[in-house]
Amino acid sequence: MKRRLTDKEKEQLGYIIHYYRNAYFHDKNEGYEHYKQVDFSKQICSQAQLSRLEHGEILKDFDIYYALLSKLSLKIDKIQSKIVTEFDVYFTNILKYQNDDHLMINYNQYILAINKFQNEFRYNIIYTHYTYALEFIIYMINEEYEEAGELLEYIEGTLEVYPKTYMIVILQYIGRYYEFRQDHDQAIKYYLSSIEYMMDLNKENPVIFIDIAYTYLKQGQGLKAISYLNQCHSIFENTHNLQLLERIHKIYGMLYLKNAYYDESRQHFRSAIKYSARSNEMNKLSKNMYFMALSYYFQDNIDRTKQLINKCLEHYNFERAILLKSIIEKKRNTHIFNSTGCDLVYKLYTTPDDHDVESIYKMIKKADTIINEDLNLLIKYRMLNFYKKHKKYKKALRLVESK
Repeated sequence: MKRRLTDKEKEQLGYIIHYYRNAYFHDKNEGYEHYKQVDFSKQICSQAQLSRLEHGEILKDFDIYYALLSKLSLKIDKIQSKIVTEFDVYFTNILKYQNDDHLMINYNQYILAINKFQNEFRYNIIYTHYTYALEFIIYMINEEYEEAGELLEYIEGTLEVYPKTYMIVILQYIGRYYEFRQDHDQAIKYYLSSIEYMMDLNKENPVIFIDIAYTYLKQGQGLKAISYLNQCHSIFENTHNLQLLERIHKIYGMLYLKNAYYDESRQHFRSAIKYSARSNEMNKLSKNMYFMALSYYFQDNIDRTKQLINKCLEHYNFERAILLKSIIEKKRNTHIFNSTGCDLVYKLYTTPDDHDVESIYKMIKKADTIINEDLNLLIKYRMLNFYKKHKKYKKALRLVESK
């Protein structure tokens, strides 16, 4: 006997039916034409009813939903309340964990739990989609971007289905995915939506202010970045969250470095170094030393740059620090860089022929590769000096005015 569906379930199922019917239709596989609204609704409901249902309107007759789900080979069996509560704890704990350095997400435990939930929810398409979202977030936390990308379409295509409390973290991690893909506009869109849910529900998730500040930094929107950084700094200041404070001060440092406020940038990099030392994260300590070295390099203080780079490399064999050392020592053909971005910047600085500089610069601009903010600053510094040397002042001015 079919159980009665709640109005909320009907609304969610409408969006899910729309997603899968549309997916089958656009796959253009054999029989795809049967998934057009006019054909799909035959002998079940009118096309107008299907259209309303797919837009989240609630139809009184729950048999229509079961018939449409059956055509898509989807089920909506009842889930035991005990397993629902357990799943909810796993999902909502992410908010706590990511805002407290003393808490850690156990990746293996989450993967085992997700496998269990997938089995428990296999006959309930709504909770199956909840599991997709949790799995996506865990992949993102573990920096398994390819696996996360495979789940993204299922989540983005059915965002109306998820509970509002889940949307805070779902939207945040979709934003992080787009940030990884260097699609800053999409990242900002999702971060802002996540913040809106956070505010509406009166929930705390201040770590998202760090995420959005970093993306605004990359977009060259310093004032917006500073505004969000100030908000999260006021929350985490004087707390035990050393790793989060390191991130905050590193982004402050990068903002000031990007705008040529070198003394201010060094103050924040020193704080970031202090917090990474206290949390015993030597790779982060080394990276912050490298960023501070850049601030001296851009002021032509080569001796201090060398000192910091050497200290940096004592702790961590950081490729971009090796790049800067190679540039300073004017070494050629001494190192093969794994990163395409580092390799291109290396060529830009070490080419013996001035005529090649602009062609390499054009190559960098066209390259389909991720260029870190610090590498962008090195590129800009090299090209400004090149344009000034060759009295190409209009090009220099355009470069200065660019983000």
